[in-house]
Amino acid sequence: MNEHMIAERYAKSFFNILQMHKMLHEGNEDMQQIVALIRESSLFRSFLNNPLYTSQARQKLVSKLLKEKITPLTLHFLLLVIKKKRIAYLQVIAVAFIDLYHKNQQTGKALIELAHPIFSTTLEKSLVIFIKKITGWKAVQLSVLVNPELVGGYILTFKNKRLDASFRARLQQLKNVWTKSPR
Repeated sequence: MNEHMIAERYAKSFFNILQMHKMLHEGNEDMQQIVALIRESSLFRSFLNNPLYTSQARQKLVSKLLKEKITPLTLHFLLLVIKKKRIAYLQVIAVAFIDLYHKNQQTGKALIELAHPIFSTTLEKSLVIFIKKITGWKAVQLSVLVNPELVGGYILTFKNKRLDASFRARLQQLKNVWTKSPR
C-alpha cells in the first residue's frame, strides 16, 4: 500500500477523534512537535526505523520521551501506530494531519525569500492580505527567508504556487534569450 494512502487513513482517523473531543488545536501542536523531533533528531529517527527494537521497546521509549510533552490522546495514537507497525510512516502521518488541520481551519503557510533582510510589518500585512484574497484562507503563517543568491526581488511560495520576481530569474531569462538568438 502507498505510504501516502496509509498516512491519509491514519491522519483522517486521528483528526476525526480529535474533532469529537474538540482537541484539534492541541493535536495540531502535538503533531508539529513530532515532525520537528523527527526532523531534528537523527537518533530518534534511527530508533524509530531500526528493526532490532521491538514494538514494546518503542512504545516504552516514546511514552517516556513524550508523556509530558503531548496530550494523552496523541500519545495513545502514537502507541497505536507503533503497535500496528506503522511507525515508519509517523512523519508522513503527522504531516498529513497538519495538512488536514490547515484545510479545516482554512489556514495556510507561505514563504517569502528575499535577497536582503528588509521586511516591514506593512509589507508583511500587504502580503498576507494578497495571499488571503488569492487562496481564500482565513489566516496565513508567513515565513521569511533571506537568500542572497536572488540578487534582488523576491520569491513568494504558497499553496503549491511559486511567484518568482527575483533578479536572478530575470537574469536567467535574459541569458536564455541571448543564447538562443542568432548572431
